[in-house]
Formats: sequence, structure tokens, C-alpha cells
Amino acid sequence: MKILTWNIRGSGDKVKRRAIKATICKINLDLVILQEVKKTTIDRSFIGNIWRSRFKAWIYHPAWGRSGGTLLVWDTRSVTVLDSLVGEFSISTLIQAEGKNPWWFFGIYGPCSYKLRPDFWDELAGLKEICGASWCLGGDFNVVRRVGEKLNSVSNTRNHSPVVIDSNPPKWGHSPFRFDNQWLENKSFSKLFEIWWNKANVSGWPGTRFMTKLRIVQENIKKWSKTTFGNSKIAKAAMERRILEIDKLEGTSMWNQSLADERRGIKKDWQQKVFEEERNIWLKSKCKWVKEGDANSRFFHNLLNARKAKNTISRIEREDGTILDREDDIVSELISFFSKLYTSERKQGADIEGIEWQKISESSARLLENPFDEDEIKRALFSCDGNKAPGPDGFSMAALQTNWDVIKGELIDIFKAFEVEGRIQGSMNETFICLIPKKLNSCKVKDFRPISLITSVYKIIAKALATRLKYILGDTISDTQSAFVEGRQILDSVMIANETVEDYRSRGKSGMVFKIDFEKAYDRVEWDFLDLVMHKKGFGSTWRKWIRGCLSTTSFSIFVNGRPRGKFRASRGLRQGDPLSPFLFTLVADILGRMVDKAVNSGSLSGFRVGKDKIQISHLQFVKGFCALSGLKVNLSKSQLLGLCMDELVVSQCAAQIGCEVGCWPMKYLGMPLAGSPRKKIFWDPVLEKCAKRLDGWKCAFLSRGGRYTLIQSVLSSLPIYFLPLFKALSSMINTLEKLMRDFLWEGGDLGGGDHLMAWDWVCKPRLEG
Repeated sequence: MKILTWNIRGSGDKVKRRAIKATICKINLDLVILQEVKKTTIDRSFIGNIWRSRFKAWIYHPAWGRSGGTLLVWDTRSVTVLDSLVGEFSISTLIQAEGKNPWWFFGIYGPCSYKLRPDFWDELAGLKEICGASWCLGGDFNVVRRVGEKLNSVSNTRNHSPVVIDSNPPKWGHSPFRFDNQWLENKSFSKLFEIWWNKANVSGWPGTRFMTKLRIVQENIKKWSKTTFGNSKIAKAAMERRILEIDKLEGTSMWNQSLADERRGIKKDWQQKVFEEERNIWLKSKCKWVKEGDANSRFFHNLLNARKAKNTISRIEREDGTILDREDDIVSELISFFSKLYTSERKQGADIEGIEWQKISESSARLLENPFDEDEIKRALFSCDGNKAPGPDGFSMAALQTNWDVIKGELIDIFKAFEVEGRIQGSMNETFICLIPKKLNSCKVKDFRPISLITSVYKIIAKALATRLKYILGDTISDTQSAFVEGRQILDSVMIANETVEDYRSRGKSGMVFKIDFEKAYDRVEWDFLDLVMHKKGFGSTWRKWIRGCLSTTSFSIFVNGRPRGKFRASRGLRQGDPLSPFLFTLVADILGRMVDKAVNSGSLSGFRVGKDKIQISHLQFVKGFCALSGLKVNLSKSQLLGLCMDELVVSQCAAQIGCEVGCWPMKYLGMPLAGSPRKKIFWDPVLEKCAKRLDGWKCAFLSRGGRYTLIQSVLSSLPIYFLPLFKALSSMINTLEKLMRDFLWEGGDLGGGDHLMAWDWVCKPRLEG
């Protein structure tokens, strides 16, 4: 349970109420006690301004004139108040959380007047008599413990800060090994890596040898890092002291050239230490748009802390509304959810007949099954992003790229064994599921996106296979699919969809658009269906064996608050984070379009009819059939039905029959507005909102002017580019966007003042021109 006590010193300011609500939402509190609310009465509207959800109850002790006012609010889903007492200086509640024994909480606001102090202490003593063994109190006592806390004295504490009590803080425990790319900057590291690797004499299957050698090298790196980098702060402080000592000697009779050389060398080492610290915090912050070398470490520190806070899972809400805040319960719920998600529900094999498969050629099938050579393996390794988060083995791709000459022999052996056996050993195919919140204050499991962190050696294999597959994918995927197909642009789909809708509207022709959302689409793909699709499309038996080998040995652990928890096997699903997954899913999704094409060509489209004009909704039948075969599931709560030149009542009736929402134009399609008018200002609002969102919040407050300039160049200027190939921008939108950039550059995060030191035309010129 999380409890907050806070003297807010008045609640009349809307900005202050928003700040209170933001704090409550960020910390996910169960109970809040606020002092000095300074209101005579409290209504539901006021509570809604400071509380995050509709599940709330409260008790209020009114203010005394212009002072006082104590408010206690709690979340009714996690807290039950069995009894309550309102005294002159306190609010007392008998609380029971789920599965716990009742206990008393006292919210206190002490009097400022000395005359009332005896009454205050008497009331507290009386409360102690009724509370029994379990109790807790919090609030503002308006008393001091030492002279330094009194007014007009030097204070060593910060007054009126919110205080949070957490009865079940996250247990971070021991984090797994993660390779730090700053180690690669050390001149001796590559040589040491080679020594450690060659010393590890391991026998067995190539994959076993490789993974065992990585573990041996890992242990050596831990010891080496502790002695080389572990005392960085102590070493830097010692350097600074020595520089200061030498500076004091300059100009005295003891000064000589050797001291000058020593100081020069120490300063060089000190600068290297500072650079290493800045680079390390930049790498950990995962900030992609600020390039290496920006010394704004305060910004990166805050960015790193914000990422940690955002990704910390402190509670989970079940579908029945039950709140879980103990880490063991959270882990158990997550493992239960994802183990069920990745477990096949197939009772019998899938089969599809009568559709146009558009097979790949025999030469393409043979090309996919060619032996892997050293150059191809090297290209696969070096095409991976070296700074991405490592998987269960802990090694980043940059570590393997730097030491390619050392590890290439074992990697080649692994590929040769994979060619023959078509199998990937279990330890090479372990996966961490990292849960990324889809929205602010994510609480339910479905509000998190599962991103898979895979081992480095599996990523190399998958990258090599994906590179082969993407070049022949266009031969077998229908023209209606444009994503992840070499030579096709995703914007083509947006353009065709907009032209189709515009054509219907201009001719007054009625029709419907059904926007389908698949729930956890990658995670539900049935492996036997994928294998059937590849077989029907002409993929060879060896290739299909390789793909089965990549999928069948997959195992998962859930990454919760910095630690992998649990372990379970999968029997279906494609991993988000696996280089192969987008291309394999494209093969699966292609079948839905082909099933609809078959029905259209044969004239057999039929379905339920609704409305006065008996409008026919037919594609839903094929969606259901496709889902039954592929394992995918339509998320009707996110799917939408939209009408073109049709009565709204008819559209609503159709949506009710399907069980989905009624959408409105313009709708969002592949990140772009569909059926909107680019001649209207409202059409460009998403672009301006995206740019403004980048500038909101604490991040921009910590950016230097150089950092703001970089943000404008690398991020803000590129945001509208996705729109511009299809739609001509309004001059008013361009002017608004330029003003936003202008103000941000000179005024920073405040966007409220500051002199513009140079004309914008000069700012936009290339650096070589000044």
C-alpha cells in the first residue's frame, strides 16, 4: 500500500490542483492525506480535479477560517475503510487492504497556536488508546524538533514536501549481466577479450560452446570492470586533489617542468574519466536524437530516471478489478497471462483450399536454402544496432562486432550445424519479455506491449534469414500489402485508401469501411498455420525446417523491475524484437486478403443484412474464418465501422450487429488521416500536436541551447515529412511550426519569454555559412 501526506498550502489554484493530480497518478497511491486545503466544503467535482479515477471515497475536516482543512481520499478498489473518526485536529480511519488485518491510520494537522497545543497532544494520546497494536500516523504537526527548523533560522530540510509511505516497495534484487559499451573504449579490452575467449576450452555442440564461452568471458569482465571502472569517482577525486596541490606550487621555488608535465598528464586522464561518465550516462539514457559528445549529463540523468520510473511496475489490475501490489503477485499474474497467450489453442491442423497462393519460383526457394558463408554471417552481425538492449546472454551486438575476428570461427560452426540440423539450442533461444507501457499510468496487463530481448547469437541467425526472406517476399505477397515488402512503400496504401474514399464521396456512392484491429497479433500466430502457408507458397522443406527450429525452442522469462522472473515455453506466437517476425507475419496476413479476393471473384460473398436497404456486411465472415485458422483474434473494442454517404442510423445498426465502435471521419490509418481535407487547419493539428508534445514537460527544461538546436534539426523538422509526400502543407501550418521552433530555440521549455538573438533565416542557414 502507498500512502501520501502533503501540506499543499491552499487548493484554489488550478495549476496546483493539476500538479497534485499528476503526483497522485505518477506514484499510483492508495490513500492520500492533504493538509491546509483551505476550503469549507468539498464536493465530487473538486475530488475529480485531484484524483485519478472514479473509484474513490473521502472524508473532509473543514478549514478554520483561512487556515486548516484536512482531506483524506482513498482508492476503493484497494482500500476498505471499516470505521472513521473526525476530531478537532485529526481524521482517523480503520483501514483494511485485501487479505490484510485492519489497522488505524491517523491524518494529522496540528494547530499553529501555542494555546491549542495541549488539546492537540491530548487528542493524540486519546487516539493511541483506541488504535491497538497496528497503527500509523502522518501529516503536519506544526511543531519543531530542533531550533534549525524554526522560522528565521537556517533550515536544513525542505518544508511542505510530499511524503510517501510504501509498505511493499519493489524488490530490485540482483540484475542480470549487461554489457556496457563504454568498456569498448578501453584500449586493453579487445586484447583481454581475445585472451579470455581463447582460454575457455569447451567441447560439445557449437551452440553450447559459444554460450559457455560467453558466460566465462562474462565472469572475467565483471572482475576486470570492478577494478578498472568501479572506483572511477574515487580516482577522479584523487586527480582533482593532486591538480590542486600542483597548482599551489606554481610560482613558488618548488615549481619545475616535471610538475608541469605531471599536471598535464593528470588533466588528460581526468578529462578521459569525465568523457567516459558522460558517454556512459548517454548510452544508458537511450536518447537517440542527441549524438554522442553532448556534455549535458544533467539532462541524461533525468532522462534515465524518468525511463526507470516509467518502466517500473508497482501494481497490476486484474480484469475483475482486483489490485495486485505485491511483487510476487504481480509476477504470478504476468506469467499466467503471457504463458496462456503463447500457448496454442489449436485442436486440429489448419488447411486452406481454393485460393491463389502466388508461389515463389524454384530458383528463389533454392536461394533461400543456400549454405551460409562467412561474408553473409558478418553482414548479418554488422547490420544489427550495436546499442540496442542485450538479451539473456547480456552481450550487446557492439561487443560481438568489435571482436568479430575472435568469435567468427565459433559463429561459422553454429551456422553449419544449423544448416544440417535446423535446430537452435534452448539456451540460445531464451527470451526476456520487456513490458513497455502503451500509455501513461498503465495498470492492466493488456496496457503493456511485450518486446522480446533475444540472445545475440540467435539475433544473428534471424537477421541472416530475414535478409534472405525480404528479397523474395515481393514475389508471393499480393499487391494490396505494402509494408515490409522490398520495393514497396507503406505510403502507397495511404494514398490508395484516400483516393478510394474520395472517389466514393465525389460520386455519392454508399459503402462502408471496416477498420479491423487484431489483439496481440504477433503473439497469437499459430506455427502450424505459418508452416502451411509457407508450404503452399512453395517454400522448400529445408527452409521450413529452419523456421520451425527458430520458433519451436523458444522460452520466455518476464523482465519485471530489472529482474527476469519465471520461465515458460511457447507453442505459438512471433516475438516482437525478432528480425524475422515482421516478414513471417506478412506471410500470414497475406492470406486474409486472398480469402476475400477468392470470395469476390467467385461471387460467393454473403453475410447478414441490416437496415432498410439491406446493406450487406460480408468481410466479417472471412475475418472470423481467417482468425480460426491463423490463431489471430479481432479486438472489437478497438475496431471501427465507418459509413460513406450512408445514414448514421444504418451504420450504428451494423456496428451493433458486429459488436464494434462507430468511427468518424477523418480516421487515423497507418499514422495518417484518412478522408481528411489538407486545405483545413484541423487536418494538420496532429503534426503540430506531435511537435508541441516533444517540447512539453521536464525534458526541455534541462536542455542546453545546443541540445535544443539539435532537437529542432533531428526531430522537429522531420516530424512533418511523413505527411508531405501525400499532402501539400498550408502556409499557416508552416508558419506555426516555424514559430514553435523559433520560440523553443531561444526561450527553452518555458516558451514564455527570452530574446531572439538572431534572425530565423540566419539560423536556418548551413553551418558552413555561419
